[in-house]
Amino acid sequence: MCENFTDDSCGECKSCHLIKSNSHPDIKVLDLTVDEDGTKKATIGVEAIRSLKKDVYLKPFYGKRKIYILENAELMTVEAQNSLLKVFEEPPEYAVIILVCSNINKILSTIISRAVNLRFDALKPAEILQFTEKNYSDFNNKKVISEICGGSIKKAVELIEDEAGLELRSKVLKAFFYLLLAESDTAINELAEILVQNKSINAEIISMLSNYLSDLAKVKSGHKELIMNLDFLNEIIRNSESMDINSIYEMQNELAEFNEYILRNANYKLVVIDKLIALHELSKKKG
Repeated sequence: MCENFTDDSCGECKSCHLIKSNSHPDIKVLDLTVDEDGTKKATIGVEAIRSLKKDVYLKPFYGKRKIYILENAELMTVEAQNSLLKVFEEPPEYAVIILVCSNINKILSTIISRAVNLRFDALKPAEILQFTEKNYSDFNNKKVISEICGGSIKKAVELIEDEAGLELRSKVLKAFFYLLLAESDTAINELAEILVQNKSINAEIISMLSNYLSDLAKVKSGHKELIMNLDFLNEIIRNSESMDINSIYEMQNELAEFNEYILRNANYKLVVIDKLIALHELSKKKG
């Protein structure tokens, strides 16, 4: 898009300045799971893609190209993907459409065959830490964020800028710590309440619990330096002292079944309590 492009963008032309300020009229980053009123949807429907197609066939306003970056592309319904396929088959010569997805298996083969596929490996924690130190120098838990963001700068930024999300993580892991101590049943109710109140992000919460168990296994096997949840190191060590390594693996299997059970059972709260009780019982197997 640079007006003086050779091997790289110049950073000085009008187009480069528009890009830096996120105001270039011919570059559009789209999350079609969010409606104009801010409502979040589980999928990208055919109407959203039809609206996108109308814009694609309008010629560039300023540059020689129009670039569309479509986030969460794997959430497109089959109908939406089939609608987009027509653009992929006969695209305007100026249009560049970039589909960003975390699960290419959900993209139709007819689209994949007409696209250039680029795979990006997760970044290493040290690379994430370098980014956060440069851009969020005042944030205190940069090391923790670099470990728990799954190698994604986007996720790291979301965690840093979402205080409520970090507070939720802290509440989840504290409740899980007490559940694993197996000293009382109170933590079961507390963690169940958190899961019920945050049903829309249950997969994310289950991932937090799974990562915590992974840290337990690392400490138990003598690899404390590899844990992700560094701010919960003391709690992880305390839990590991009273737990058997095989129980930890069994608990991981229980968590792996969690989402599958939820999909099969309409009574969400019942499934949550049932699984948490199972985890609580497994934690009583002393090491």
